[in-house]
Amino acid sequence: MKNSLVLLVLLVSVAFVSCKPATDNNVWDNVPIQKLPFSMTDSDRNSVLQWMLTQETFNKHFNISPETNEMDKMFHRDNGWKHLSLDFDFKSNEQGHFIKRLPDVNHNKVLLFAVYDDKIDDDVCMGIKVFIQLQTFDSDGKFIDKLIVYAYMGSECRFSRNFTYDEKNVIRLKDRKRCVDVSADDPNETVYDAIATYAYRISDDGKIVELPQEHTEEVLVDKPAEEFSEPKMDIDSNAMFSSKDLVVTQWMLPEEFPLSVLEYDGKITDNGDLLTRLPDYNGDTVVISKKTKGDGAVYTLYVVKSGVLQNGLDITPHFVVSEDKRTYSFKDFVINKDYRISIYTEEKEAGERPQSGGDYYRIDNFGEFYKANW
Repeated sequence: MKNSLVLLVLLVSVAFVSCKPATDNNVWDNVPIQKLPFSMTDSDRNSVLQWMLTQETFNKHFNISPETNEMDKMFHRDNGWKHLSLDFDFKSNEQGHFIKRLPDVNHNKVLLFAVYDDKIDDDVCMGIKVFIQLQTFDSDGKFIDKLIVYAYMGSECRFSRNFTYDEKNVIRLKDRKRCVDVSADDPNETVYDAIATYAYRISDDGKIVELPQEHTEEVLVDKPAEEFSEPKMDIDSNAMFSSKDLVVTQWMLPEEFPLSVLEYDGKITDNGDLLTRLPDYNGDTVVISKKTKGDGAVYTLYVVKSGVLQNGLDITPHFVVSEDKRTYSFKDFVINKDYRISIYTEEKEAGERPQSGGDYYRIDNFGEFYKANW
C-alpha cells in the first residue's frame, strides 16, 4: 500500500510538471517591455554606437542578458534595407542585435534590432554606418514586416534618422541630410541641408503602414556651387589635334574622300559618317569619323590599312552640367604629333571634390589602339 501511494504521488507530480506551461524556458518571459512613448534621437548616438566598441558596454546600456541575446535569432535579414529617404538605399548582410522590445500590437511582437556595417562601400558612404530596425512578428514568431527607424551615416553628406513611437503604435521619423563642399574655400560650409518627416502605424495584422498625410519636406540650405567653367586640358606644343579642332574641321563624305574604298566590318561606311584626314602614321592613313547622334555627334579615331578601317577609338568629347550647377562630367582629348593620344576625364558630384583621370593610347603595327603608360 505504501509503495502504491508513492507511485501515485510520482504519477501526479509528473502529470503536474507535464501540464505546466514552459514559461521558465520561454525567452519572452525574460524580455522586459519598453514603456511608451519611446524615442531615439541624435543625443542617443554615442550610446547606440558603444556596441561596436565592446559588446559588454552595449549589453550593459540596453540591459541585454544572455537570455535576451537569444532574441538575435529572431532578426529577419533579406539583404534589403528599405525606407531610407533622401537618396539613401543601402543593402547590408550584417546580423542584427536585439536591443528593445516594444509593447505587443494585437498579440504581434514588436522588436528593435541594431546593425552596424563597416563593409558598406566607402565610395558610397564614408564613416559610421549604423541602423536600428523595427521588426514585427506574429504570436508564433513568424516575421511580418520591418522598418528602419534610426540611422546615421557620416561623410561629406551626413545622414541621420531619428524616431519616436507612441501609445497609438505610430512611428514618426525625422530625416536630415547635410552636405559640405570639402573642395570649397571653407570645407565646413553647409551647401545643402534638408529635413523630411514621415509617419507609419503598426496595424492589427502587424503590417507597417505609411501615413502619407503626415509626410513633409523642407530644404533649409541649398547653395549651388559657383557657375562651372569648362575644365581645360593642358595642350603643349607637341599637340597635333585636339577637341577644340573639331569645331573648325572641314568634314567630307566618304565618296569625297581621297581613298577608293573605306570598309568597316566588311561594310562600306554609311554616307552619314563624315570624315576628316589626319597626317599618316607609319605609312597608314588616319581619319576621324563624325556620326550624328541625336543633338550631338560621336567622334571615332581610325587607322586605315588597305582601305579598311581598323578598330576605332572613341574620342567623343563632352561637358555636361546639371541644372543646379552642382555636378558636371567632362571629357577631352589630345593627339600628339608622334600619335600619343591622351583622353582626359573629370567628374564632380555635389559636395565632393572633382575626380579626374586620364588614359593614354598608342597605335600598334596592325593599326590597333592599345593603352600605354605614356
